Amino acid sequence: MEKARPKTDQSGNIFRWISEVKPRWNTVPTRSKMQMGIFANLICDCPGWSAGLTSQTIKTTETTRPLRPPRPLPMKKFQRRIYKNPIAIWRDFKYVFSQRPLIKKTMNGELVSKAFRERLMVTVTEVNGCRYCRYFHASEALKAGVSQAELEEFMAGAIPENTPPEEYQALAYAQHWAENDTQAKPEFAQKLRETYGPETADAIHLILHMIRVGNLLGNTWDYILFKLTFGRLGGEEVVR
Repeated sequence: MEKARPKTDQSGNIFRWISEVKPRWNTVPTRSKMQMGIFANLICDCPGWSAGLTSQTIKTTETTRPLRPPRPLPMKKFQRRIYKNPIAIWRDFKYVFSQRPLIKKTMNGELVSKAFRERLMVTVTEVNGCRYCRYFHASEALKAGVSQAELEEFMAGAIPENTPPEEYQALAYAQHWAENDTQAKPEFAQKLRETYGPETADAIHLILHMIRVGNLLGNTWDYILFKLTFGRLGGEEVVR
């Protein structure tokens, strides 16, 4: 004989029927009405119970699910060239001090004009990205007679087209020298000496080393700030 399907009364209380047939439902968990309602929904196909309990279950799950803390963003990497050890600093200072007899002639404009010297320094600074030297030598270049339009091209990392022809080769060499971390190709260095003469070529190299010292010291200071503040300070890149 086919067993009758469970029925609910007009109030839809199926738990009353379950309590009257305990031998059949003795394995049903009774810890909460929600659990009993889900089981009754499966055997009685009650859509009303399904909609109500499903939404309640999802809501309960969402409110009790533990939230994971957000993962910290990785600290950005410092991009500019710095002094990595005291030996590198000493090597650059030693070269500059060894050229003391040439420093006075170079800075007085006897071998290289002030505008030419500032063009060389701005070119190297744009490669190394020192923000302090960039600001200082941009103002010095304007005082030396470099035009604003020409300076903007230098700061964009290019050699201006209206550069004096006698200076263009030295500026191209300075850019190559800085990009390769002072390791310029020997044929380029030889061409520089042939074009400008040994003494002027040495003066150009002295200027390049002097501005390199300033650039890397400024960048090294920014690197210390960058590490101490976990990337909040010192990591600003030069805007071109």
